[in-house]
Amino acid sequence: MNSAKTYIKFLYDNMGTPQTKKYYGYFLDHGQEFAWDGELLPDRYRENRRYKVKECFRNAQMLALWFPDELQYYEGIGYAIIPTEHAWIVEKATGKLFDPTWEHLKDQKAEYFGCPIDRMTLSKAMLKMKVHSTIIPSIVFGKDF
Repeated sequence: MNSAKTYIKFLYDNMGTPQTKKYYGYFLDHGQEFAWDGELLPDRYRENRRYKVKECFRNAQMLALWFPDELQYYEGIGYAIIPTEHAWIVEKATGKLFDPTWEHLKDQKAEYFGCPIDRMTLSKAMLKMKVHSTIIPSIVFGKDF
């Protein structure tokens, strides 16, 4: 079990409300573990686009929409220095994780635990929310997109 999954399991086991159990339980039921070795986003996904620190949801959401056949959007916990709610993308053909938001941390190993969000759900959520933000709470608690 990687550090990000261990953190979610800790929160699930120690947070007492039914809402928090439901939220973290969703990750434990549907999540996947990833490790990032610091490999930078390939040039084919850059195309003069800029990815900003502290805008992980925007960075990953836009990449997943620009390259829907190649990239899968994920949300969950990223664990580099401290555990953080985070978003990243995974290349469908290789299963390789890329994190344009944390590229400045490329010399540091990071671990991730999170859930994929399909393109249709992502598109609907972005249109309805009109901001780049986490989508998983709305999925867990039944918000309609």
